[in-house]
Amino acid sequence: MPFLFPHATQDMSPRVGPEFMGQCTSYSLGLTFGMLGCDLHCPWCSNWQLSQALRDRLKDVSVQETTAITLVADALAVGCKVVVSAFNEPMISAEWAREIFGEAQRHGLTTALVSDGNTTPEALQFLRPVTDVYRVDLKSTTEKHYRTVGGVASAPLQALREARRLGYWVEAVTVIVPGVNDDVQELRQLASTLAAIDQDLPWHLNAFVPRYRMNDRPATDPSLLISVAGSAYASGLRHVYVGNVAHRVSELSHTRCPACHTVVVRRHNYVTESVSIRKGSCPACGVAVAGVAMREGMVGDNRKQLSLPLVSLRGRRTAERDPSSGVSRHSLYRSPRRLLPHLMTGRILRGLFFERTSSNGSQGWRFRREVASGGV
Repeated sequence: MPFLFPHATQDMSPRVGPEFMGQCTSYSLGLTFGMLGCDLHCPWCSNWQLSQALRDRLKDVSVQETTAITLVADALAVGCKVVVSAFNEPMISAEWAREIFGEAQRHGLTTALVSDGNTTPEALQFLRPVTDVYRVDLKSTTEKHYRTVGGVASAPLQALREARRLGYWVEAVTVIVPGVNDDVQELRQLASTLAAIDQDLPWHLNAFVPRYRMNDRPATDPSLLISVAGSAYASGLRHVYVGNVAHRVSELSHTRCPACHTVVVRRHNYVTESVSIRKGSCPACGVAVAGVAMREGMVGDNRKQLSLPLVSLRGRRTAERDPSSGVSRHSLYRSPRRLLPHLMTGRILRGLFFERTSSNGSQGWRFRREVASGGV
């Protein structure tokens, strides 16, 4: 008899809430289920009450007996459009995920695996008939750091390549942990590697928050995430998101048209606020927005071969000066249609999120006060 392990709670129910996958273009709620145990042991894990329950010998984790039919019925009853296997490594219980996903797809739901990428081509092929999305958490950029959590650095990237070849919609997530995987040059190389797999692959850059066994360092500085996002755009990726700092960098939560840069999916703190995509395309210029379409029960990769025009990197800019501080600020951010897509140049990236300072004849940049206060 299969069992369902709830999300680090005692309420005996799976988690229902917004499940942020950057290019799932139309949904509100997702039901996420998981199991106990994991093949990795990340000291910053946000789901450690489940993933490390066996390794840490936790005794206060409640379980609920359930079936695939019951779980999917619960998802439908509360209006979920997505069913996700996450919290720990779903490939550990691939047969269970396949049973649930098969039932979910029979009812028109989208299905997604959130994995650490430590898998095999056979397992990916086994789940492909009933799975739409494969999202991988890239824990680090080096073999040394991967060994500390029990993984192999090459495995997740190879899993993404194989999943893409099999027809999954693929996404990647990296939690930037200070002192672990925050080397800018290594992250730039990772961005180039992801772009080589698929330029439409969304990359989620999430801020580290002190938790579990890693309370000895501060949360990730948002300016680092912004810098890495700019490098990722410059490397060719078309959809890069920054998470866990919505109060500081809200504009990096949205999905934008890769051609004209209109916001087509607007979000706040992982919650979808509006979707303006029309038949898989941008309402402003008509270019297809790659992703998983979920309309009238139809699920699939809506991607077409695109030949995107080069974007002008000059843009319209005006200068302002704060009399009290002598700060000259560029107001690129006042042109909504020209906003984040131009992160592909460091000059414009600075104009969006940083302000120029002048002191004793020398010039520099600092994080804009509007960003720090939640104004962007």
